[in-house]
Amino acid sequence: MRGVGRRVMVTVALAMAAAAIAGCGTQSAPGAPSYSPTPYTFVTAPSSVASPSPPPYDEATSDLAQSIQATGDAHYASTFGLVRLNPSQHGMSVEMTDLALARKLVAGARAGHPTWAKVPVALTKVPYSMKRMTEAQDAVSAGDWRRYQLVSAGIETCRYLSVASSDTRLKDPVAGRAGRTKLAQELSHTVGVPVVVTYSTPAHAD
Repeated sequence: MRGVGRRVMVTVALAMAAAAIAGCGTQSAPGAPSYSPTPYTFVTAPSSVASPSPPPYDEATSDLAQSIQATGDAHYASTFGLVRLNPSQHGMSVEMTDLALARKLVAGARAGHPTWAKVPVALTKVPYSMKRMTEAQDAVSAGDWRRYQLVSAGIETCRYLSVASSDTRLKDPVAGRAGRTKLAQELSHTVGVPVVVTYSTPAHAD
């Protein structure tokens, strides 16, 4: 049975604090091990070494991301998209359909937290909210999964639905392009949002 991964993956030090924060996820084909790309892409701290590198996200960045995510889900559901952490800048991008509300959301989250004000936050306007994207993800029927040999359907951004198929006719980067385009068009017509199709080898349960 397909399941939607909803848990936020965090650094070891913050795992307990962030376990209750929900996010977007990926549905997997029946019998396949699921995986969970989320609004947060946290990296586990490295094991003990002589000179460990600093973690990609500090506590202020993680806490601010979780606050924005929770408030966006609770109070801006019709416009809120997701939070994407940026490891190169130790900051994040907030996706929303309304940038004015995005600025309000971020300002409210930062209020009363001086260290959070130093965290870089880029605002990105997207055509769909997470609520709408989740509806599109759920609209991929069981029949579609079988017919198109789907391996996963996930939300990596609120611009389009990401779908992977194990149909070998789609494997070749050039020869399979027409097939991937056709499948994307057919699924887009069904779910009501743009779809990006990639090829993936079949996943098998352990």
